[in-house]
Amino acid sequence: MGSGAKADAGVTLVEILISAMLIGILLLALLSVIHSANMLSDSSREGTIASHELQAALEDTYAVPFSQFKTAFPNGSYLPEYDNTTLPDDQKRPLRDERIRIDYLQESPDAVSYELTIEFKNHKGFTQKERLTMRRSK
Repeated sequence: MGSGAKADAGVTLVEILISAMLIGILLLALLSVIHSANMLSDSSREGTIASHELQAALEDTYAVPFSQFKTAFPNGSYLPEYDNTTLPDDQKRPLRDERIRIDYLQESPDAVSYELTIEFKNHKGFTQKERLTMRRSK
């Protein structure tokens, strides 16, 4: 048994440091993927909630008889029950600074085309908007 057998007997400090560095790089890459997935999940959740909120607001507009529609929902107004900027804390909607606005696109005595626009602050703090266009007739 020569000096070659003695050199192969254990792990050197350099090998341990290289292994630790590789494991650290792999963990950083994994954390980056997890963070990106969380951000994508947050965006998806907010989009789904916004769609549900728009659908609920649409149902609220359909609950009002056509003869009272323009009085109940004036052009360019915000729907009060979907306006987080004015609601008390115990009645807040699920999205931060959420507001739903109604805008008439086309009006006639027998029909109205309108757009519901939801605005809210997303998880990054930026204002995000989604729209739903509908036509309502007598």
